[in-house]
Amino acid sequence: MKHRVIGYSTGVLAAALLLTQAARAQDPAPGLQDLVGARGSSGEQALQERGYKLP
Repeated sequence: MKHRVIGYSTGVLAAALLLTQAARAQDPAPGLQDLVGARGSSGEQALQERGYKLP
């Protein structure tokens, strides 16, 4: 019985952590909303001007 409670608690905790990460991943990037819909080359140039390094 004790192992079931621990297993259940672990499962609930893991699910809560995964859901939190999924919600965080959907947040928009601050300061980049003006680039949404920009064409590739102009968006790349704007990112480089802002100090982002592209591979």
